[in-house]
Amino acid sequence: MKLIGIVGGLGPESTVDYYRLFISIYRERKPDGGYPPLVINSVDLARALRLVGSSDLAGLAAYMIEEIGRLARAGATHPCCCEMQAALMCRCSTPRGCTWSGR
Repeated sequence: MKLIGIVGGLGPESTVDYYRLFISIYRERKPDGGYPPLVINSVDLARALRLVGSSDLAGLAAYMIEEIGRLARAGATHPCCCEMQAALMCRCSTPRGCTWSGR
């Protein structure tokens, strides 16, 4: 079975929005009243802001990749980064690829 993994915490509101979206789509496809299996990794906003504030965008990218890896180790097969994180990552002037090693 697919297991969604959400990197959240940088924007709790967007984490909730994504969670609600996953539930809505799941229930359209499987209207049994259940919930989709997922894992949420709530990361440290203060750490991310320190990295951004010091213009350490490579450090921010490394931090996010580390947290995505945590989702993989938890068994997540489909990672998702909430919008705030995506916006921060897109500011990186030297983007790095991230290979997802989930099952």
